[in-house]
Amino acid sequence: MKVELVETEHGSRIEPRCNDWWSDLKKLEWKAAVIEATTGLKVEIHDAKTSTKVAGIWVRDWSRRYGFMVQGGVSIGSFSFSSAWTFLNGLEIGYESGKKAVRS
Repeated sequence: MKVELVETEHGSRIEPRCNDWWSDLKKLEWKAAVIEATTGLKVEIHDAKTSTKVAGIWVRDWSRRYGFMVQGGVSIGSFSFSSAWTFLNGLEIGYESGKKAVRS
């Protein structure tokens, strides 16, 4: 997904805006695109297909889980939608905090 940081006379905004009717995966892809547009940090989202061993047999976990690849090198998962959104927020805030620390 591509988003654009649009400058206005009062600041800036992201276009398109996140829509409630999008799938959870699309919302996470939107958030990752926002992070890239505002920080330059590339985050890829993928379905974290997970399995659980039940009575000695591996069974696919059909709940929606998500994983990430950050800057093409660090891979992490498996998150529920809520945890994935929190992870992305932390990544964005941490990146911005790190930039401020380097400047001072």
